[in-house]
Amino acid sequence: GFEMAIEADRADMAYYGRAREALPKRYQSPELARGNIDVLRNLPVAADWWALGCTMFEIFCGEIRSPADLKKIGDMPEHLKNDYMRLLSANTAQRLRPIELLQNGVFDDDY
Repeated sequence: GFEMAIEADRADMAYYGRAREALPKRYQSPELARGNIDVLRNLPVAADWWALGCTMFEIFCGEIRSPADLKKIGDMPEHLKNDYMRLLSANTAQRLRPIELLQNGVFDDDY
């Protein structure tokens, strides 16, 4: 949560260790789960983008019981599948930014 917010250049292994303890494993990006501090320092919010993708999965496809579940997207609305897959990109630099997700047509309707 926001209580763990810190400037990226001040984050160290202890910070990421606390983040790993606080965040359920099913929402942890590969780099966070492995403690890959170099990747996390380059783009620390990419782990949050991964967690957003996990949240989308659970909304449309159900509970995440294992990482393999994240590939079972049959129930995901077709118009969100590409964005979802980009949120879970193994390459942190290629992960979809939330501002890009909001450009998806699903968000055009007034509610």
